[in-house]
Amino acid sequence: MATLDESERYRILSDERRRLVLEILAERTTGIGLDDLAQAVTTRQTTGTDVGPGTVDRVRIALHHKHLPMLDESGVLSYESEVRQVEQPRVASERHA
Repeated sequence: MATLDESERYRILSDERRRLVLEILAERTTGIGLDDLAQAVTTRQTTGTDVGPGTVDRVRIALHHKHLPMLDESGVLSYESEVRQVEQPRVASERHA
């Protein structure tokens, strides 16, 4: 897991979608595909409203281009954009196994 300074933690947690991504990952023991993650984030953001496919698409695009790359770069999660898969970051000992 990445060691973040206070400023970086605030920057990451300042956005609701990034907080929701981290919540969703924390509830899982396995990774999640981008499409399923976008649906889960959209559902949590729009509680009590009817969600259309366009809304999920906009969330998916924002996650793919903005939020997930930022979280991956900071080491908070692992995002494989080519296969659109999000995982918990591996600890150092797992990377070298």
